[in-house]
Amino acid sequence: MRPIGARSAGVVGRGQARSRPHAGMISIGNVVSVSDGARYFQEAVAESPADYYAARGEAAGVWRGQAAAELGLNGPVRREDFVRILDGRHPTTGDELGRHYAARKNVAFDVTFSLPKSVSLLYALGDDHMRAIVLLALDAGATAAHEYLEEHAAWGRIANPQNRAIEHVRAQLVTATFVHRTARPVTRDGVITVDPQLHTHLVVASFAKRANGTWGQLHGQQLYAHAAAAGAIGQATTRDVLVRELGLRVRTNPNGTFELEGFTPEQLAEFSQRHQQARAAAGAAGVTSYDGMKVAVLASRESKSAVAPGTDHFEQWRDRAATLGLTPRSVRDLLDQEQLRDLRWFDVDTAQAVIGRDEGGLTAQTSVFSRRDLIRSLAAHTPLGMRREQIEELADAILADPAVTTPMVPAQREGESPGEAMDRWRDRGMELHYSTPEVVELERRMLRSAVLRDQERTLVIDGGHVRTAVAAIGSQLTKDQRDMVLGVCTSTAGVVVVEGAAGTGKTTAVRLIRNIHADLGVSVVGCAPSNRAAVTLGEEAGVTAVTTASLLGRLRDGQHLARGGLVIADECSMLGPDLAELVIRAEQDGAKLVLIGDSAQLQPIHGGALFRSLGDALGRISLTDVVRQRESWDREVLMALRAGDAAPLVRRYLDEGRVHHCPDEASRVATIAADWVAATTEGHEVITIARERAAVAELNAVTREAAVDAGLVGRTGVHRVSTDQVGHKTMPLGELEFAVGDRVLLVGRTQRHRGLVKGLRGTVVETAADGTLCLETAEKRRLTVPPRYAGVAHGYALTAHRAQGATADIVLVHGSDAADRHWHYVALSRHRLRAAYYDVASQPRDTEGVHHGPPVDASWTDQALIASMERDDAKPSTLDYPAAYDRQLVETCPSTDPTAGRGVAPTERQLELLRLNGLLEELPPAATWIHASLVVDRLFGNPAGESAQRWLTKGGTPPDEAGRAVAMAMQDVAASRGRSCIRDSRSGVMDGQLRARPGSAEKELAMQAEEARRRRRLEHNLHHDHHAPAHTTQSPGRGIG
Repeated sequence: MRPIGARSAGVVGRGQARSRPHAGMISIGNVVSVSDGARYFQEAVAESPADYYAARGEAAGVWRGQAAAELGLNGPVRREDFVRILDGRHPTTGDELGRHYAARKNVAFDVTFSLPKSVSLLYALGDDHMRAIVLLALDAGATAAHEYLEEHAAWGRIANPQNRAIEHVRAQLVTATFVHRTARPVTRDGVITVDPQLHTHLVVASFAKRANGTWGQLHGQQLYAHAAAAGAIGQATTRDVLVRELGLRVRTNPNGTFELEGFTPEQLAEFSQRHQQARAAAGAAGVTSYDGMKVAVLASRESKSAVAPGTDHFEQWRDRAATLGLTPRSVRDLLDQEQLRDLRWFDVDTAQAVIGRDEGGLTAQTSVFSRRDLIRSLAAHTPLGMRREQIEELADAILADPAVTTPMVPAQREGESPGEAMDRWRDRGMELHYSTPEVVELERRMLRSAVLRDQERTLVIDGGHVRTAVAAIGSQLTKDQRDMVLGVCTSTAGVVVVEGAAGTGKTTAVRLIRNIHADLGVSVVGCAPSNRAAVTLGEEAGVTAVTTASLLGRLRDGQHLARGGLVIADECSMLGPDLAELVIRAEQDGAKLVLIGDSAQLQPIHGGALFRSLGDALGRISLTDVVRQRESWDREVLMALRAGDAAPLVRRYLDEGRVHHCPDEASRVATIAADWVAATTEGHEVITIARERAAVAELNAVTREAAVDAGLVGRTGVHRVSTDQVGHKTMPLGELEFAVGDRVLLVGRTQRHRGLVKGLRGTVVETAADGTLCLETAEKRRLTVPPRYAGVAHGYALTAHRAQGATADIVLVHGSDAADRHWHYVALSRHRLRAAYYDVASQPRDTEGVHHGPPVDASWTDQALIASMERDDAKPSTLDYPAAYDRQLVETCPSTDPTAGRGVAPTERQLELLRLNGLLEELPPAATWIHASLVVDRLFGNPAGESAQRWLTKGGTPPDEAGRAVAMAMQDVAASRGRSCIRDSRSGVMDGQLRARPGSAEKELAMQAEEARRRRRLEHNLHHDHHAPAHTTQSPGRGIG
């Protein structure tokens, strides 16, 4: 264990680690109009001192940023200067600083730093001294956040004069700062209410001064990436000033924000009317993502002009506070409560508590982290606050200590040291990732264990015997299933990876594998992450199975796997560190291990996606022949979604009437409930899938009510107090009613002797007065749920985690803008007959020129839905590096002149990526960046031409011209290889836009590229692996199973 060093005076390490999901109170919007942006910020300025001191108006803005001084911008913000800066012109001469080329013009970024509500209340109710200190703390926090952003997130873009490729360079910012002290007005019971809410708008101009002295457009993506870290630093700095100057006591929250001690929840709620209004708007819109919440905030706000002239907000605030027991004296009593005004500390004793795998550590839910992640975590662990310099100094000390962290080194050039490679990476605006020595050792030990068993021949069955067994089944198996059975049984490897798409019949093949081994007297055991999946292995495949956690627990207690036996682990894509331990223990006990899963489905909750990493390194048996969905087109669009291309699915679902745009959340829930009743009445098995537990609860309640009204569920039943077992936590569900016909889901601890398995679904067929329920499962099996078993919930709607592995005739998907591709693929692949997707119509854009939603190309139908479904939140492991950095290399954008964008040479990043993967020879003579992007698409398995089309249209090229340009480039690449990759128009063109699907030649090349990447990754990890696995000699025996 390494202690956190006290590297600055007054900073010590101290006390009780706590779980802290990290978030800073900062948001970013896009200012897209010069006139509207200038009006929005300038009209808030007070016209007189009286307006300011009544909080009816604000002080003039102030300039910040190193580049602002270069332009002679100091002191107050004048409107004419502000307008010229937003317009990309020099404030004095009016000369252009640069030009906008994107289809959607973005003139500035509105970075808003907000204070906690209790601090705003202290300002509203305190005396002049308190108000002055609060404003000082706000200024200090906003300054620290801005300084952090300017140092780490300010990057410009410049064209290389030799190849005109776009490269990133350091930049300096021009920022206009506006302090606002009130929230938007809220009409409550016919009365207009304005709450105190101190926040600072840091309006960062979209043009910045680049390192070479020229001016150009800011690379805004970096601002978004570093926003949370900047917010956390600003919060810590604000706390530092408030504690030091006023002696206030603060209460830090698990998310890294804080509130002042002395205010009750009721008092904070009374002065949070705007927050409650925004949350209600978000709920009505059915949005849960961070971007969705920001859009809901804008969509629900009322005009400031609604406030009557002459209103004294301070007087109104004092009157409202008095009704809640807040008086000037009670506010003064908050001062001088904290005795340790000048001493600063972290509330953890060691760096491992911040970055380790224990609850709250950075590697608890992922294998790698970045410097900004560490900054956020450290800032959240400063209960009394701390200055930015101290936090960053400690972060750099932790990252530089090899006993604490291990950097993921980018691919090194010839003669380049690891340090030089990392410096080169940072200097180009790329982000380095880190892990801990413990995580790296575990994951590389797992890989080495699996690789060393490649030709172990632990359990190899004669191919003839296997083919005979397969032939006896006849046509019941698909070719993929037959290949899986033969591959697993005859493999000489000690670890076999099987990856199958949803609905490819993996469990059917497992049954035959189990039977072949059992007939030869081989011990076969199984495991899966959930009890329900383990029971499915037993019921449908005949494999004696337990949960993975239970199996590992037995092994840790001294039991062993049967030497020479077979272990079948299902749903492995959801396993993190447990998968690594399972691989190592299988080697130690001499058992053959078959890992089955689908890396396109839900990712591990803990750690990185090791299943995918193992498949990349070892190779995999793949199943892609889907048998679940009835319609062939349904299977095809789902496979496209699985590969990362959501457009075919969205467009076909729109054509088939399977996408339902509802006006608000209430109508969406009601529509889903009505459709559930209609489909169930027709005799279909139906499930509804939602992402958030709150949505599941609402869907269950409304759907059950509709089912009762339709006569599908009895009107009277029994009442039971229910609880939900979520991990190690028991969550109360309250008192629920269950009647005959109710759909139920078991959510308590598994009691196998009673047949009560967590995750099992059934229908109530009988009830007893004491609360006993008799359930019937889809397999017509009956079981009894006694009154003392509390883990019973309504089962009309499920989360995707509980639905993974389930199958129904019809699936109704409650869409979420916060869900990624993995979630959507799981939710939309559960059906046999039909799936339907329900969302809420898009929110209106803000009319005042500040947009918080992501930019959407309106020329593409339902592009927002496509973007949500294609977002990839895959979790890398340390084994994926340095290849995981490859995606940062890809910058397939046109030159600074869009009219010449199509003919620009490949970017430096594209060339480096292709060089590293041995694919430069794939480029035709006189190749452009479009040709290079096609080869890169093949390398990553993306739909051909996807990235090129996106960047061409973003640069202003009409979609049809972009499609033709990509088609020509595809022909060039195909000709250079002597083979065609152009499909017929039906599969290659959709809605007038080219979307080519890989043909057999494409698949062959993709397989070659994948094999090359696999070998390079394997060689790198083995070359850098200094931790040999422990070999434990076991005496022969049956062991577990």
